[in-house]
This record gives sequence, structure tokens and C-alpha cells, in this order.
Amino acid sequence: MSGLFAVLRIEKQQDEGIFARLLHRMKQRKMKAEAVDTPFGSYALLTAQSMQVDWDKVDALCGRAGRNLVLPRQLSIPEGYALRRFVPTALTLRVLCNTCVEIIRHSKLPLYRKIVTLVDPMAHYIDFVPELLYHCITVKVATSQVERYNLLSEQLMEELGASIVVTDSLDNFDSSILVVCPGDEGLDKIVTNAPVLTAGNIDIPSVCKLVGDMQIQPRGELAAYVPKGITPLDFAGALYELSGWQGATKLTAHTLRCKDNLLHPSEIAKYLEQNDSQKPHYYPNITTRA
Repeated sequence: MSGLFAVLRIEKQQDEGIFARLLHRMKQRKMKAEAVDTPFGSYALLTAQSMQVDWDKVDALCGRAGRNLVLPRQLSIPEGYALRRFVPTALTLRVLCNTCVEIIRHSKLPLYRKIVTLVDPMAHYIDFVPELLYHCITVKVATSQVERYNLLSEQLMEELGASIVVTDSLDNFDSSILVVCPGDEGLDKIVTNAPVLTAGNIDIPSVCKLVGDMQIQPRGELAAYVPKGITPLDFAGALYELSGWQGATKLTAHTLRCKDNLLHPSEIAKYLEQNDSQKPHYYPNITTRA
């Protein structure tokens, strides 16, 4: 089928009557395939009747689009197939940066307290810095690539009249209200009392308040096109990274998770205010994983 990516959805039987169940068992190995055109891009949509997926059919129907397969997160592709799960890496990082900016903007802290640290050991996330600088009084960067970031600091001073503080230490974040660690690298070495916003694995053992597992809430026209059972971030990521949909660059997280607690960005912003001023009457469930 045509399209730069494919989506596999599961259409479960709703009627629990005995004849409906028998009919469903007969149909559950069947699969529908269709081309879908949206204002954001085109893709191949496959519909299976149960979680018992006929992967041979999926492989045959998808063609090259199967190398970028969006499917329910609870479903795994067996070994031995050319099919590959699409992971929205680029959009996840874009949403992370947007969400960090949203939290800082909505925080009522005075500008002189808006100090954020970016943890970027290998200088993979340099693009985060200019956007953070527009909303913070100071951006610190913890990295092993000190020389590269020092060059960036000089460039920013020439272009924006602002510089960054560069360090190779991962345990000196005392003045930061928020730490941003986009990836897994360095995440387990961070020592801070500030929330750590990340697109990495927040379920690792850590002394920090790791906040991540972002989920978006599609709005407007996009909401009508997200296939049922598909994580909106995965679908939007495919449209952005494979079909060039630039509207995705404005997306922010609707919820984030800290341990077992779901939080909205506004709650994290309020937490920063309360934590900074040491007022004990409001603390959302941002807790430390033992």
C-alpha cells in the first residue's frame, strides 16, 4: 500500500452475544487495509479484529510502509519480520522543549529565580538552549562537551546578548528551579531537589523527582484523525517526522507522570512557585522514587 507509514489498529468485538462471539472468532484472523488521506499526510491503515494479529498479512499489506509501523503500545511485533515500530523521537523532544517553556512561562516566579539547567553530556540537544534563554534569566548546561558549549555561549552573546553557564558537574543544581535531561544519558547521575523533566526512562532508581512519560491531547482537526487505540503522540510523531506536518512543532504535553502520579504542566509550574517560596499548603504529587 502507498504511504510513508502504516497504522495497525485493533477493532475489538463489542457485542457479547454467543452468536456474535462465534462470528468474531471466524473473522478475527481477517484484516482490512485502506489508504487514508488527511490534511496532515497520508498513511496505510490496517484493522485487525483481535490482539491475535496475523503478522504475515501485516507484513504483506504494509510493504515498505511497515518499516514505520504505528501500533498500540501494548502490542509487540514478533521477531523475524521486516516490520519496525515507529518511535516518535524527534517530536517527543520537541514536545519536551515546548512543555519546559510552558512550565517556565506559566510559573509566577520572578524572572531572577527562573534558572534552568540542561543536562546534555554529549551536546545532542544544543537546540534547546536558545528557546530556554528567551524565558529564563540563566540557563546552565551540564555537559562533557564543555568546549562546544563554550563556543555556543560566545555565539549567543553576540547574537542575543546573553550567555550560558557551562559545567561538567551533575550535582551542582542548587539554584535551579527545574532540570531538563532530554535523554537517558546522565539521568541516573543527577543529584538535585528540583524536578527533572525528561523524555528518558523515569522508572529507573533515582533520588530525584523524575517527570516524563508525556502524553499530548490532540485538538481541533487532528483529534478527529487519530485512529482509535493509537497513542496520539505516536500518530502525530509519524505525521511530523515522516509526512512533514509542521503543526506538530507547537504541541505541548497535556499530562506528565512522576512515579505513579499524573500531572498537568500548570501543576508543575505551581509546584515550582510553592517549592521556591517554601509554602507548605500546596504540593502536587511530585514525589521521590526510592
